[in-house]
Amino acid sequence: ETLCKDNVDVWTEFNDTKDGIATQITEALAALEAEKTAADAEPRNISTEAAEQAYTDIDAAIKKMAKHADDRQSAYNAQLAAVQQSINDLATAYDELEISDIAAAEAEVIAARQTLEQAIADLQEKEITPDNIAETETAVTTAEEQLEALKALIEEKTYIPGDINESGKVDMDDLLFIRNIVLGKVDTTELSENQM
Repeated sequence: ETLCKDNVDVWTEFNDTKDGIATQITEALAALEAEKTAADAEPRNISTEAAEQAYTDIDAAIKKMAKHADDRQSAYNAQLAAVQQSINDLATAYDELEISDIAAAEAEVIAARQTLEQAIADLQEKEITPDNIAETETAVTTAEEQLEALKALIEEKTYIPGDINESGKVDMDDLLFIRNIVLGKVDTTELSENQM
């Protein structure tokens, strides 16, 4: 969001500077034209001073505008690189996501994966321009949130039958946990849905 606001501020500043430079150039050209008119009226009053000053003013204005444009291009390039890196990081994180067979068969997980895969594919195929970079940053943020939601959903849906103590494996500790439930040594109100 900050990058988007900065981008708008940068372009607004650039346009203001461009308008100011255009005014300077117009004024320098007007001064040069006035000097030329005066020289045409009295050929002996030709002064190169006005022409030199107009040239200096125009040259300085053009250099200022070029530097400003270079600075803005550098800022955009940095923003673009950051967005592209975020897209690559998102795709890598999704590719490295571990999904158990149990969770992978859940309809909610399947739907969430399809939605996220489509979002990543759309981002990877999108041509990013100054006009749509803010929209792209928002889409990346949304996809990152979808990835985090998918991770939580996978964790929620991953259940190993018989793993009553939710240790990730079925072993003797699960049998002891069941025994303690039966003997009333475990508060069953605090058990998860998978433990019941």
